[in-house]
Amino acid sequence: MPSLPDAERRPWSLRLLSELEAADRRALEIVKGLDAAQLNWNLRPQSWSIAQCLDQLLLANNVYLPALASALRERRRTKVPEITPGLVRPLVHPQLHRNERERA
Repeated sequence: MPSLPDAERRPWSLRLLSELEAADRRALEIVKGLDAAQLNWNLRPQSWSIAQCLDQLLLANNVYLPALASALRERRRTKVPEITPGLVRPLVHPQLHRNERERA
């Protein structure tokens, strides 16, 4: 993601970048040392393997990160004090959100 000078970033954008980098490090730490068979193993036929989960994360990053970078670069000069994570999830994955509410 193209970087902006720290002085131009808001605390939430710095936190977002930090959390994304930390998630990448955690994912790498979890899978290091696993062979192809372990990465592609499924508990059940309908469940995803580790490799499939990582592939979905990569696909999502390829969609969202360029859009985020563009929005941060071309943002309006108005102040946004804070952005709360998770508010968009019901809009992006309504069925998943509905299932989570039903289980609660």
